[in-house]
Amino acid sequence: MCLWECCAFLQKSTCGARPFGPLWCHEDITPKNQHSKSTEQLTNFLRHVVSVFKESKSDVRLEQQLSDVALQTALCSSSRHYAGRSFQVFRALRQPLSALAVSDLLSRLVEVVGEHGEEVQGYVMELLLTLESVVDNLAEASSPDLPNNGKLLFNRKSTSQLDLVPGSGTASERIRHQRSYSVPKRFGEAERSSEVPRSATLDRIHACTHQHQGNLSKLRSQSSTSSRDNMVSTNPANANHPRNLLATIFWAAVSLLESDFEFEYQMSLRLLGKLLAHVSLDKQENREKLEKIQCQLRWSGFSGLQQLLLKGFTSAGTTELTLQLFSQLTPVSRLPVVDTSQVIGFPLNVLCLLPHLVQHFDSPTQFCKDVAERIAQVCIEEKNAKLSNLAHVMTLYKTHSYTRDCFSWVNVVCRYLHEAFSENTLSMVTYMAEVSDTTARQHTSVSETQKRETTMISTSLSTVSAPLTVQDTL
Repeated sequence: MCLWECCAFLQKSTCGARPFGPLWCHEDITPKNQHSKSTEQLTNFLRHVVSVFKESKSDVRLEQQLSDVALQTALCSSSRHYAGRSFQVFRALRQPLSALAVSDLLSRLVEVVGEHGEEVQGYVMELLLTLESVVDNLAEASSPDLPNNGKLLFNRKSTSQLDLVPGSGTASERIRHQRSYSVPKRFGEAERSSEVPRSATLDRIHACTHQHQGNLSKLRSQSSTSSRDNMVSTNPANANHPRNLLATIFWAAVSLLESDFEFEYQMSLRLLGKLLAHVSLDKQENREKLEKIQCQLRWSGFSGLQQLLLKGFTSAGTTELTLQLFSQLTPVSRLPVVDTSQVIGFPLNVLCLLPHLVQHFDSPTQFCKDVAERIAQVCIEEKNAKLSNLAHVMTLYKTHSYTRDCFSWVNVVCRYLHEAFSENTLSMVTYMAEVSDTTARQHTSVSETQKRETTMISTSLSTVSAPLTVQDTL
């Protein structure tokens, strides 16, 4: 399709002359409707438009320019629908962000997270989906072939640096981090910028954003003399380096785990899953970046990622994502970022994954086998004789070669956990009792099978003083 054919097609569609109606239906993404066919149609159409215009003028960085405008419109539009569509356009273009633009996104999130109302919650949903997309783009930009990555070779402007309104450039920079009035509780209604934060979640993300802005102050002051300061950097010490941006987004996602809205909590789990896949906690450089930001946040009450994840087991809508995260965190469950005590992290991690292993005891899924293998590997690496027994029964589970019934296997696992972590058994029994009580009260969202499994494990932990026979370990 050439350029004039594309324009003629758009003209007919706009005028209603298209025989099959509009290009896509009018719909918005909401917590109850997280996927829409029209988003896919818009993405496909945009790719065709970009390819047509790039063929007509190959030296134009069209994706970058469209992406800048889309993000600016998404953050500032007073129309919920236009803002949502702009976020979708931005995600479809798959362009990496600078540190300044990431700061814009997080600042906007602070303004709307934790709000009631379908329109605002839908906007929060778009923001979090966009952060997911940003994580993927930054991870791609930080791949081993980073110096040769073509996406890093352009000057990426902050959304506030776009001169969409002639002569407004300096003014937009001055108001860059003030509260926007485009998406208050009801779209089109302004509210005061001095509003007190609505929850601890806001305090965390707000602190994370301000910490990030503080790191950018020097970068912003230099941007007037060097346009290259706003581009995604290959220098690990630069604020624009993808790894530094991912670390900032990581703490924003962790902060969202304090949210009382299930869809926000669910989205934070999804976001963390993506981040942990790209920001591996077993690498020292990644841990140092995260710890540096954590110190700057001054989150005195932070007890570890694991504690914030526990409530994910109390709802059927978040259990699967929570299980996946606990599995990912098993090899690093003793790190301070996961468990600040560095004591109960691993045994509690095993305990949280145990009900799922019990559920599939007769026919372990690949996920269950991976969980068992990770637990066994940690036990082996600890070089502790007591944990070597636990590694053995986990290996038997993985190979489906344990010869006794499920209840016997659970008793053995709990026995070995008690032997290796006897000083924490009471805490673990208390936790399982609390989970049993919570799931009993939320019977509509958690299956009866899950309740029985949790009760079984709680009972086994309570009777760990019973003698253990040789046959039980086979």
